[in-house]
Amino acid sequence: MKLQRHFILEARPPLTRVEFQATHPRGSIAVDGYLPEGPWLDLDAVQANLNHHEAVDRLGTRCSTAQGVIGVRMGRFEAFFHEGIHFWANDCDPDVATLLWVLENPARMRGVLNPLFNKMLHILDMLDTTAATYPFPMDFDLGEYHWIFEPYFEAQQRGIIEQKEPKEYERIIDDCHLHLERYLTGKPGRVEIETGFDTLALHSGWGMFRAHGSLSRMGIVAAGHFAFVLVRERPDGGWTYTLQRTSDGVRFPLQRLFTALNTREGGEERWGGGDTVGGSPRVAGSKLTPAEVAEVINDVLARDTGTGRTDSRRGGDRRTG
Repeated sequence: MKLQRHFILEARPPLTRVEFQATHPRGSIAVDGYLPEGPWLDLDAVQANLNHHEAVDRLGTRCSTAQGVIGVRMGRFEAFFHEGIHFWANDCDPDVATLLWVLENPARMRGVLNPLFNKMLHILDMLDTTAATYPFPMDFDLGEYHWIFEPYFEAQQRGIIEQKEPKEYERIIDDCHLHLERYLTGKPGRVEIETGFDTLALHSGWGMFRAHGSLSRMGIVAAGHFAFVLVRERPDGGWTYTLQRTSDGVRFPLQRLFTALNTREGGEERWGGGDTVGGSPRVAGSKLTPAEVAEVINDVLARDTGTGRTDSRRGGDRRTG
């Protein structure tokens, strides 16, 4: 089975399914937000989309890797393995890296009795589905899991991810695969878990924070904030923002916020995401400052009578006037 990797990292308008199917070859699998639509499979075209970000019930949809694993184990991708796979991605995060490993190692995935892999998959699925806010107990062994993907988290902290270099993405994924192989042989490493964060601003119904580590969102939620914005400065002088609520039961109207931020931002690449998490354009980032983003969000919340002003520290419906 042949698999070709394609990392398309230039800023562009979001693809539609029609455009994807007209411009990508047979055997193409779009993964984890490359095609911002719900998951689908077309056996006639031998094409598929594995995604859990846009146009889905986020908490009711398995992460892209979990979709891939159950697909391999249930024979969903046999036509792809016969013809060859074109793997299309615009990120190299743990979900993308692990899904690529699964598709490159289908024979090892067909047997379900692999306790180490299944444990890692459960953690990945819970953390990725909830965008790293799932309340694992702090004595749960997350150190091994985060060691597997330490090459990605380290590159993220150093600003390498935002540089959008395909060769760097390949290196990061290959390093994660090496760690995964060591983990599966029972020889993992371990890293200290970081849940700390800086509070940049607290607004009515939400907060703006800077993460210290890969599990800072868990710390933010543990502190009682169920609607928030994460801010990260980029090497190019722009900004990366993540807008998040812990569930669709928290009144923080993400789609209306994305629409308003797109109007303010301009540009071809768009703000967007699902019903619990999304953010600034994946490739280009944002030119808006944190103060400007806060202004847009507060304006939407003030005008949106259906949403009102929610107490982010409780996730309830406490109106403030």
